[in-house]
Amino acid sequence: MLLDLSEEHKEHLAFLPRVDSAVVAEFGRIAVEFLRRGANPKIYEGAARKLSVSTDTVQHGVEGLTYLLTESSKLLISELDFQDSVFVLGFSEELNKLLLQLYLDNRKEIRTILSELAPDLPSYHSLEWRLDVQNIFIPPRRNTRLSAVTAFPPPCSPSQPLIHFLWICLFRPFHVSRIIQYMAL
Repeated sequence: MLLDLSEEHKEHLAFLPRVDSAVVAEFGRIAVEFLRRGANPKIYEGAARKLSVSTDTVQHGVEGLTYLLTESSKLLISELDFQDSVFVLGFSEELNKLLLQLYLDNRKEIRTILSELAPDLPSYHSLEWRLDVQNIFIPPRRNTRLSAVTAFPPPCSPSQPLIHFLWICLFRPFHVSRIIQYMAL
Protein backbone atom coordinates (compact mmCIF):
# COMPACT_ATOMS: atom_id res chain seq x y z
CA MET A 1 0.00 0.00 0.00
CA LEU A 2 1.45 3.32 -1.05
CA LEU A 3 0.91 6.54 0.83
CA ASP A 4 -1.04 9.16 -1.07
CA LEU A 5 0.51 12.48 -0.07
CA SER A 6 -1.22 15.73 -0.95
CA GLU A 7 0.60 18.51 -2.78
CA GLU A 8 0.79 20.47 0.47
CA HIS A 9 2.62 17.63 2.21
CA LYS A 10 4.96 17.26 -0.74
CA GLU A 11 5.76 20.98 -0.50
CA HIS A 12 6.48 20.64 3.22
CA LEU A 13 8.79 17.69 2.60
CA ALA A 14 10.55 19.47 -0.30
CA PHE A 15 12.70 21.27 2.28
CA LEU A 16 14.43 18.04 3.37
CA PRO A 17 16.72 17.54 0.31
CA ARG A 18 18.19 21.03 0.82
CA VAL A 19 19.64 20.19 4.24
CA ASP A 20 22.28 17.77 5.49
CA SER A 21 21.35 14.21 6.47
CA ALA A 22 22.20 15.00 10.11
CA VAL A 23 19.59 17.76 10.03
CA VAL A 24 16.99 15.35 8.60
CA ALA A 25 17.79 12.90 11.40
CA GLU A 26 17.35 15.73 13.92
CA PHE A 27 14.05 16.66 12.27
CA GLY A 28 12.99 13.03 12.74
CA ARG A 29 13.80 13.25 16.44
CA ILE A 30 11.87 16.53 16.68
CA ALA A 31 8.93 14.92 14.84
CA VAL A 32 8.71 12.08 17.38
CA GLU A 33 9.07 14.63 20.19
CA PHE A 34 6.26 16.62 18.55
CA LEU A 35 4.02 13.56 18.82
CA ARG A 36 4.91 13.05 22.48
CA ARG A 37 4.69 16.59 23.81
CA GLY A 38 3.20 18.77 21.08
CA ALA A 39 4.72 21.67 19.19
CA ASN A 40 7.65 23.56 20.71
CA PRO A 41 8.20 26.92 18.97
CA LYS A 42 11.59 27.41 20.67
CA ILE A 43 12.99 24.33 18.94
CA TYR A 44 11.71 25.59 15.58
CA GLU A 45 13.25 29.02 16.17
CA GLY A 46 16.62 27.56 17.14
CA ALA A 47 16.71 25.28 14.10
CA ALA A 48 15.63 28.14 11.83
CA ARG A 49 18.47 30.35 13.09
CA LYS A 50 21.05 27.60 12.55
CA LEU A 51 19.79 26.85 9.03
CA SER A 52 19.16 30.51 8.10
CA VAL A 53 15.56 29.86 7.06
CA SER A 54 12.20 30.97 8.37
CA THR A 55 10.59 29.36 11.40
CA ASP A 56 7.58 28.40 9.27
CA THR A 57 9.81 26.46 6.88
CA VAL A 58 11.26 24.42 9.74
CA GLN A 59 7.84 23.91 11.30
CA HIS A 60 6.32 22.76 8.00
CA GLY A 61 9.27 20.42 7.41
CA VAL A 62 8.84 18.81 10.82
CA GLU A 63 5.06 18.58 10.42
CA GLY A 64 5.42 17.01 6.97
CA LEU A 65 7.89 14.47 8.33
CA THR A 66 5.57 13.80 11.28
CA TYR A 67 2.68 13.16 8.91
CA LEU A 68 4.79 10.82 6.78
CA LEU A 69 5.93 8.82 9.81
CA THR A 70 2.52 8.67 11.54
CA GLU A 71 0.59 7.63 8.44
CA SER A 72 3.19 4.99 7.61
CA SER A 73 3.15 3.68 11.17
CA LYS A 74 -0.63 3.78 11.42
CA LEU A 75 -1.02 1.72 8.24
CA LEU A 76 1.96 -0.54 9.08
CA ILE A 77 3.46 0.02 5.66
CA SER A 78 6.16 -2.45 4.66
CA GLU A 79 9.72 -1.34 3.91
CA LEU A 80 9.21 -1.71 0.17
CA ASP A 81 5.97 0.30 0.18
CA PHE A 82 7.58 3.01 2.29
CA GLN A 83 10.51 3.24 -0.13
CA ASP A 84 8.11 3.45 -3.08
CA SER A 85 6.06 6.14 -1.33
CA VAL A 86 9.16 8.23 -0.64
CA PHE A 87 10.63 7.54 -4.10
CA VAL A 88 7.69 9.42 -5.65
CA LEU A 89 8.90 12.55 -3.83
CA GLY A 90 12.09 12.57 -5.91
CA PHE A 91 14.59 12.51 -3.05
CA SER A 92 18.15 11.24 -3.37
CA GLU A 93 18.95 7.60 -2.63
CA GLU A 94 20.77 8.61 0.57
CA LEU A 95 17.80 10.62 1.84
CA ASN A 96 15.41 7.77 0.98
CA LYS A 97 17.53 5.33 3.02
CA LEU A 98 17.71 7.80 5.91
CA LEU A 99 13.92 8.24 5.94
CA LEU A 100 13.43 4.47 5.77
CA GLN A 101 15.78 3.96 8.72
CA LEU A 102 13.99 6.73 10.61
CA TYR A 103 10.67 5.01 9.95
CA LEU A 104 11.91 1.56 10.98
CA ASP A 105 13.55 2.88 14.16
CA ASN A 106 10.48 4.81 15.34
CA ARG A 107 7.57 2.75 13.98
CA LYS A 108 6.75 0.95 17.25
CA GLU A 109 7.15 4.05 19.38
CA ILE A 110 4.92 6.08 17.07
CA ARG A 111 2.23 3.37 17.14
CA THR A 112 2.40 3.37 20.95
CA ILE A 113 2.03 7.16 21.07
CA LEU A 114 -0.89 7.07 18.63
CA SER A 115 -2.66 4.38 20.65
CA GLU A 116 -2.31 6.49 23.81
CA LEU A 117 -3.80 9.49 22.01
CA ALA A 118 -6.84 7.57 20.75
CA PRO A 119 -9.97 8.28 22.82
CA ASP A 120 -11.72 5.48 24.68
CA LEU A 121 -15.18 4.99 23.25
CA PRO A 122 -18.07 4.34 25.62
CA SER A 123 -19.45 0.83 25.68
CA TYR A 124 -22.22 -1.08 27.39
CA HIS A 125 -21.25 -3.22 30.36
CA SER A 126 -24.64 -4.65 31.19
CA LEU A 127 -28.26 -4.50 30.06
CA GLU A 128 -29.29 -2.76 33.28
CA TRP A 129 -26.99 0.15 32.54
CA ARG A 130 -28.40 0.35 29.03
CA LEU A 131 -31.97 0.59 30.35
CA ASP A 132 -30.88 3.25 32.83
CA VAL A 133 -29.42 5.30 30.01
CA GLN A 134 -32.61 4.99 27.98
CA ASN A 135 -34.77 6.00 30.93
CA ILE A 136 -32.71 8.94 32.10
CA PHE A 137 -31.16 10.57 29.05
CA ILE A 138 -33.92 10.46 26.42
CA PRO A 139 -35.67 13.83 26.43
CA PRO A 140 -39.47 14.04 26.34
CA ARG A 141 -40.94 13.90 22.87
CA ARG A 142 -44.08 15.93 23.28
CA ASN A 143 -44.68 16.32 19.55
CA THR A 144 -44.31 12.63 18.78
CA ARG A 145 -46.07 11.27 21.85
CA LEU A 146 -48.20 8.29 20.86
CA SER A 147 -51.10 6.78 22.71
CA ALA A 148 -50.11 3.46 24.22
CA VAL A 149 -53.62 2.11 23.72
CA THR A 150 -54.02 2.90 20.03
CA ALA A 151 -50.49 2.77 18.62
CA PHE A 152 -48.56 0.31 20.78
CA PRO A 153 -50.77 -1.99 22.81
CA PRO A 154 -48.81 -3.82 25.48
CA PRO A 155 -47.67 -7.22 24.18
CA CYS A 156 -48.48 -8.85 27.51
CA SER A 157 -51.14 -9.18 30.12
CA PRO A 158 -50.91 -7.71 33.64
CA SER A 159 -50.02 -11.18 34.87
CA GLN A 160 -46.61 -10.79 33.21
CA PRO A 161 -45.16 -7.83 35.14
CA LEU A 162 -41.55 -8.08 33.91
CA ILE A 163 -42.52 -8.00 30.25
CA HIS A 164 -44.91 -5.14 30.95
CA PHE A 165 -42.16 -3.25 32.76
CA LEU A 166 -39.77 -3.72 29.80
CA TRP A 167 -42.49 -2.57 27.42
CA ILE A 168 -42.86 0.63 29.44
CA CYS A 169 -39.08 1.15 29.45
CA LEU A 170 -38.74 0.74 25.70
CA PHE A 171 -41.80 2.57 24.39
CA ARG A 172 -42.40 5.23 27.03
CA PRO A 173 -38.97 6.29 28.34
CA PHE A 174 -40.14 9.82 29.14
CA HIS A 175 -42.33 8.60 32.01
CA VAL A 176 -39.56 7.88 34.50
CA SER A 177 -41.72 8.71 37.51
CA ARG A 178 -44.42 6.31 36.31
CA ILE A 179 -41.82 3.54 35.92
CA ILE A 180 -40.51 4.15 39.42
CA GLN A 181 -44.05 4.04 40.79
CA TYR A 182 -44.67 0.79 38.91
CA MET A 183 -41.52 -0.74 40.37
CA ALA A 184 -42.63 0.22 43.88
CA LEU A 185 -45.89 -1.74 43.51
